[in-house]
Amino acid sequence: MPPLPTGSKFPASTPEPEKPKLNLASFADGFDPVAAIGWGAAACAVLFIAVGGWGVLDYQGTDIQAQLSAQSVEPVSAWQVFWGYGFLPWVELLFGVIVLCVAFGFLQREEWGMTRLQQVVTASLVLVPAYELGQYGVWIVKSISPPWWAYLVELLSALLISGLLLVPLYFLLQYLKGNNLKRAYKKN
Repeated sequence: MPPLPTGSKFPASTPEPEKPKLNLASFADGFDPVAAIGWGAAACAVLFIAVGGWGVLDYQGTDIQAQLSAQSVEPVSAWQVFWGYGFLPWVELLFGVIVLCVAFGFLQREEWGMTRLQQVVTASLVLVPAYELGQYGVWIVKSISPPWWAYLVELLSALLISGLLLVPLYFLLQYLKGNNLKRAYKKN
């Protein structure tokens, strides 16, 4: 294709803005809320992956089933063992992988990063109480006729842990929906 003449009516193409590099050095330039939230989400994702992976690797369904069947009057099914001991580690592992992918998209300031992180935080607001109540259910199944007040103490413990995790997640969601972060997200 021949070069365009100098008096051409076509405007010169403008280069696309360069995407920010994914590194921890962005903290040296000052506080960047996008980097802080993104790296915090990535750290939580790594924690979910580690805890979930450990639970998946530690899950020995047939051994647990044999042990529970020996202690019980009726035989325990494999599904009962899976739902009681194997399901939650898989949820933790898969949720951690999803959060890690979203965190890196958010750190690279992809178009979908902000929306997906809001969706992950909203899902966390539902999953945290569900997880704690699931753990409470597992405790009930595992316990051998505790006194009545132990059920109340465990339930209050599950509600307290849920509350301690839900309050920061709620405020994070409100901050993610705010205009200050959206301007900082689009600026770079």
